[in-house]
Amino acid sequence: MLKKKQFAHAGLRKLALKGDVDGVPAGDADRAKRVIAALNIAATPAELDFAGQGFRAKGKKTVTYAVALKTGARITFNWDKAGLANIDLEGG
Repeated sequence: MLKKKQFAHAGLRKLALKGDVDGVPAGDADRAKRVIAALNIAATPAELDFAGQGFRAKGKKTVTYAVALKTGARITFNWDKAGLANIDLEGG
């Protein structure tokens, strides 16, 4: 279950915790819902790496993962020993 403190982006936090799409670009709302749902059940970041998701990882010390959205924006997040953190919406 995703928690409030895991989110860096207020719009994604509202989407995950309340189902409210306010704060997420309209063209990305449906896909953002699917990504958040996948993050909620994933046990590892690799579970989000499937065709059509635009999944990528960057960094060596702190790895940041990204999943592309339709408008060119992306949902980014970190995953370490403590789990999922810093869920953010970038670009677009």
